[in-house]
Amino acid sequence: MQPKMAIAAGTITNSAPEISITPDITPKSQDGYSENQERHGEHLTSNTLLFFIAVCTLLLAFSLFRNNRRKAFLSDALASGQASYEQMQWLIAVLDNFPGMVLICDANGKPLLSNRAYNDCLANNISQLGDSPSAFISANNCQSDECVISDKYYRISREVVRHNDGHQYHITVFADFTELKQRKQELKLSQQQAVEALKARESFLAIISHELRTPLTAMIGLMELLKPELKSSQNLELMQNAQTSAERLKALVNDLLDFSKMEANQLQLDAYQGNIFDEVGSMLRTLEAGASVKGLDFRVDWQPTIFCHAELDWLRLSQIVNNLVGNAIKFTKQGSVKVSIANTEQRLYLSIEDSGCGMTQSQLLRLFQPFVQGDPSINRNYGGTGLGMSIVKHLVQLMGGEINVESRQGHGTLVCVNMPVKFRPLELRFMTDIKTENDKLQSWLKQWRDNSCPSGEIATHSIAVQALELCQNIYPDQLLRALSWPNKSEQADAPKTKRYTGKVLVADDDPINRFLFQKQLKKLGLEVVTVNDGQEALNYLAQHSTSIDLLLTDCHMPNLNGYDLVRQLRARSEFKALAIIGCTAEDSRLVAEKAQSVGMDEIIYKPYTFNSLSDALGRYCQLQAIESDLDKLEWLNAYEIEEQLEFSAVVKDSLIADKAQLLEQSLPLTAISHRIKGAANTLNLTELASLAYACETVSSSNAPLATKQLIDEIDAVIAAINNWLSKQYL
Repeated sequence: MQPKMAIAAGTITNSAPEISITPDITPKSQDGYSENQERHGEHLTSNTLLFFIAVCTLLLAFSLFRNNRRKAFLSDALASGQASYEQMQWLIAVLDNFPGMVLICDANGKPLLSNRAYNDCLANNISQLGDSPSAFISANNCQSDECVISDKYYRISREVVRHNDGHQYHITVFADFTELKQRKQELKLSQQQAVEALKARESFLAIISHELRTPLTAMIGLMELLKPELKSSQNLELMQNAQTSAERLKALVNDLLDFSKMEANQLQLDAYQGNIFDEVGSMLRTLEAGASVKGLDFRVDWQPTIFCHAELDWLRLSQIVNNLVGNAIKFTKQGSVKVSIANTEQRLYLSIEDSGCGMTQSQLLRLFQPFVQGDPSINRNYGGTGLGMSIVKHLVQLMGGEINVESRQGHGTLVCVNMPVKFRPLELRFMTDIKTENDKLQSWLKQWRDNSCPSGEIATHSIAVQALELCQNIYPDQLLRALSWPNKSEQADAPKTKRYTGKVLVADDDPINRFLFQKQLKKLGLEVVTVNDGQEALNYLAQHSTSIDLLLTDCHMPNLNGYDLVRQLRARSEFKALAIIGCTAEDSRLVAEKAQSVGMDEIIYKPYTFNSLSDALGRYCQLQAIESDLDKLEWLNAYEIEEQLEFSAVVKDSLIADKAQLLEQSLPLTAISHRIKGAANTLNLTELASLAYACETVSSSNAPLATKQLIDEIDAVIAAINNWLSKQYL
């Protein structure tokens, strides 16, 4: 049998051999199926409800979880927002209190943030500038570093900041510097007014100095020409007083001019070769004479040294010494003034000590201030402008030196000056051992003898040295002249008038100056032509180009001034070699530079002396050949020709009689020498007077040699007179 399986109505029957399964399709079976279905449906419904509840629970839990996270996030966001708000408020507060205007824009220039100052300024200028900050910046041309807004000045600074959000922010700061700008403008205006005032003062001082120096030059020059013509002692005394007053006025004008040059930084040094013995010694002797008139004890302590030659502005050094020593004498009514000088190879030391009125501490503090004196009574009692010490300090500092002042009221004053100076040694050769009883003289002689130079000037004359033994102060220049006398031609104190050859053209608009130049130049032996201004000088030179040897021109003249005159002359080939000397009352570095730039060979400053004019001309004019004995007859020039003949015979006879007495020794040597010295000084026979003085003071052992030298000089003077007389009768 084949197995057989039958499936009916949800019943599964598995047939096996001999077994059969037959579905039960009875009413009772139908009821059981329905009941199972109901139970199955209830079971499904319960499961679905549970699943729904589970899902709702999950959803509720998830919703609660999300709500908690959202609440935490919102809390954090709220806290962060609060912090950002606080930071923003802090930033705004900082910007509002910033001393200036601040604007923050994005990369496109859109304003993002600005402070109160900026907003207020924008609001105040909205009608003129528009209602946007960008228009505000543009309207005020604020693309530069500075701008002006409503009469206020702002300095603009810009900065680009990169934020971590990737954006760029442009920060513009307007710093108000109106007050600084106004102060700067006020300072500039004040400075300009000060400069203008300084220029006005300088101009005034220069004009006053020029206007004073021009007539002062004529006064001094005319008095120099007139003095040799005076015969009576009364007239000579009057002339001497007039010259002294002129020198005081000259010193005052020089102080004013020096001060104006100091203020304009034009005070300059003019260094030249010189000897400190000669430059300072003669001036100290003049000051010693002034101290003697007041009855003061004037002492000079000059330390012996061989160093004396140097290149220095000796005129300015003399000005310093003269001012300091002059002040010591002026402010000392009784007592003493001591001048100490010491110079090494590298430095010069100078001190002036007096026993005068002294100064208080407050007066010391004002000592170097211009136009300031210790108290108002000083000007009434002593005179002066209060410029001297200010100028002295400036000169000392200009020379690289230092000045110190110590003073106690009622106990005197001590002034010390030291400055760098490169000195060269004196060259002197001693032929004999010169002895003297004077310790100071012996110290100088020992210093020079110990450093004797084999090729130096010979020093042998002990007689003349002995004449200095009685002197209170030893001046090395006098000692040098005594040692080299009579070999040294410069021994005479009075300079001899030189005479030159040549023709000089003088251009000056002042008639008195032209007259003075004419007299001075003729006295020097020169032929003179005068014109009124530069144009006349140019015309004259065009017609007489070969006959003029030197042009002497004033620098300031109408029509054509001296500078333009020289400039035009140097542009023409025929005048390139013409010697030209300028003359001006302006003494400054600018004048010297201008004179040199236009082609002037030299410039002299008013008021000049006759000797300084002679020295300047001597550098360009040929010296006349002068007979050797004419210098012994200069005293004849003070007389007319008839008087010259008579007076020369009187002098000759007197000298012959003196010679006879010297040879016969009928009178004491001192008496004869004293008489000869007086007569020789009257005639300005300086060499004869020196020899007579040596005989008057010589020791008995050296008397024969001194007498012989005096007789030889008398013979020389007599021979000169005989030679002159012989020419008068040809």
